[in-house]
Amino acid sequence: MTEEEKLSIKEQFNCIVKDGIVPVLKSAGFKKKGNNFHAHVGELDWCINIQTDRWGFDDYSNTWQFTINVGVTWGDYAMCLFNEVCDFPLENSCPIRTRIGNFIGKEDYWFILHPNQDCSPIKDLICSILQNRVLPLLKQHQCLNDLWDLIEDNHSIHTFLIKLFHVRSKQKVFWATPIGLYMLCLATGKAKKAKSLRSKMEQRKANTSLLDKIQKHTNSSGIMKQTDDISRVLSTFKTLAATQVAATENGDYKKGNKAFKQIIQIIKYLKELGRVNELEALLSDSNVGVRMFAAYGLLQTSPDVAVPILKEIAQREDIHSLTAKLTLEQWESNTLIYPF
Repeated sequence: MTEEEKLSIKEQFNCIVKDGIVPVLKSAGFKKKGNNFHAHVGELDWCINIQTDRWGFDDYSNTWQFTINVGVTWGDYAMCLFNEVCDFPLENSCPIRTRIGNFIGKEDYWFILHPNQDCSPIKDLICSILQNRVLPLLKQHQCLNDLWDLIEDNHSIHTFLIKLFHVRSKQKVFWATPIGLYMLCLATGKAKKAKSLRSKMEQRKANTSLLDKIQKHTNSSGIMKQTDDISRVLSTFKTLAATQVAATENGDYKKGNKAFKQIIQIIKYLKELGRVNELEALLSDSNVGVRMFAAYGLLQTSPDVAVPILKEIAQREDIHSLTAKLTLEQWESNTLIYPF
């Protein structure tokens, strides 16, 4: 391959990154360092890496190739394993990872560049996958509990884990390391599953001192970090509540239902911590959805502050008044079901 041909390929790659990938990811809140991108969303850190072929230019086929990797991590994972929380975590340090080809059913897919070709089709394909497949996951998965929906259910390396957890992912594109799964179990309160997983790992000669460290760290950090977590959880709650009511107003019930499920997960999380009362801070929010769902979450334990809010919303002349009225009617007749 001549130097001119190599230069042509480099220019194509720079065009794909500069004019395609960077604008798409930056518009979604990602920051960039070299070929790495990072965004903090809710409780999670999303990391994306552009991986180039380590062998460089292929003189035999006159090509050069690259791929894109996506990873998810969280602060406690880095603190426990690396003794620090990184402001810009990298994809290769994430416990849950995938490659962009998995979003289009092609698994270990690499984009191939030839000298003097039109790179627009490749750029457009990458941007389409990022915008339509990858970035929507950031909005749908913002809490640790949400990660269970991402984990792949047919990765051969983790067959024993799948049988253990009975995970059935809709996306089927991500896979997780055993250590990552162990930490996720502990972080999301799945003690029995964590115990079973640890037993499996110990049978495979896992580092027991590391497992002990993880368990000790999770136990000691849980209460200490609740205050910081609560502020982030409430922020996520507000975003989801606003999303849900907007989707309802627009008739997008699929999007609304997804947001509602995540709202319920957050209320469950607060209830497990004994911190449902934190929702009281949202009862005066300007968004009707935030007030309504905060009141709904408080109705079981603090009806004295929740009922007035629901009554106020019931007086409105919009679709949300119907939801508030029905909720109050069921509450008054003791038929209201609390899914948290």
